[in-house]
Amino acid sequence: MEDFSCWWRPLENLTEEVSYVLTYSKDKEPQQECPDYVSSGPNSCHFDKKHTIIWKFYCLNVTAVTKHGNYTSQNHCLDVADIGEE
Repeated sequence: MEDFSCWWRPLENLTEEVSYVLTYSKDKEPQQECPDYVSSGPNSCHFDKKHTIIWKFYCLNVTAVTKHGNYTSQNHCLDVADIGEE
């Protein structure tokens, strides 16, 4: 496994323009922003092999950014080794 992607559902109750920012941290490292919002389609983040390390826990959250305020999801933590598909 060299890469993985994650997706989120956009907020349904917002009538204003919204953009989304996914941030993540590996184990206790500082937070970083999604490396690729394009490759896996809308409302997604793709982690290529440069950004994927097996046996590390990733904690991710998504923030909906609007001109009236931001809305951040709870952290979702996972072990990359547990999400493999063939």
